[in-house]
This record gives sequence, C-alpha cells and structure tokens, in this order.
Amino acid sequence: MVRIAGRILPDRLGQNDVIDNRSGGDGVIATELVARSAPDGYTLLSQGETVLLQGAMKRVPFDVLTAFDPVVATSAQPYILLTGPTLPVKSVKELVAFSATQTVSYSGGAGLGGTVHLGMEWWAQLSGAKLLFVPYKGSACHRRRHG
Repeated sequence: MVRIAGRILPDRLGQNDVIDNRSGGDGVIATELVARSAPDGYTLLSQGETVLLQGAMKRVPFDVLTAFDPVVATSAQPYILLTGPTLPVKSVKELVAFSATQTVSYSGGAGLGGTVHLGMEWWAQLSGAKLLFVPYKGSACHRRRHG
C-alpha cells in the first residue's frame, strides 16, 4: 500500500518522497524512527499494529498514544483461518473439539502482540480452544500440529 501511495503522493503534494523500509523488532524500529522525527508532517508511518506494541512489549521507547496522529486508513486486511491437510479437521467446530484434546500450535502475522496473535488468543478464550503461538519470522503464515 505504501508503494501505491508513493506513486500518487508526489503529484498531489508537489514534491518527491522517499519510501524507507525499516524491518525488525516487530515494527518497533521503524515506528521509533517516525516517533522521534520532527512533527512537521513530512514523515509518515504505515503501520497497522503500532497501537498494539505498547501493551505487548515490556519496553517500547515511545508512547504510541501521544507520538502519532492518525491521518488515513489505507487498507483493510481480512484474516482467514487455514489448517494443513495433516490436521484431522474440516471446520472451526471440529478444530475447537480437536484442540480440547491436543494443543494446536499456530503462527502468522507480525509476531508477538500482532493482530494474528491477539486475535487467535481472543478466539481461544471465547471458544475454549487450546492454542500455542509460535512466533514466525516474516509475514508468511504456517500451522503445525503440536502435541
């Protein structure tokens, strides 16, 4: 989404832009860079899970509630629940029943404290599913049986 906006913004704002991808720390490195930048409107952050960082990490070097002003929502991301063919379930109801007897591990999203992690933990609390989060480096998702 940032690259698409990067094609549109220079014409609309009448100036060039630079897209600077900063990976690492579940987004904290890039977010801190923007949090410490001058509040002049020239530095933008595209980060969907920034608000979650503060509650999920022991020490975040900025206050997400005061360091940023929301500008625009650029996209919405639907989430889907997938299982591999080795897991003997064909529905969410079967997955909940299966996880009552064995813990099912899962991964995906931006890692610890991200929307996938927190959403799955919330679902586990509501459904009674026994889940184990296995942080995965990168944004690809995978699931494996644990038990």
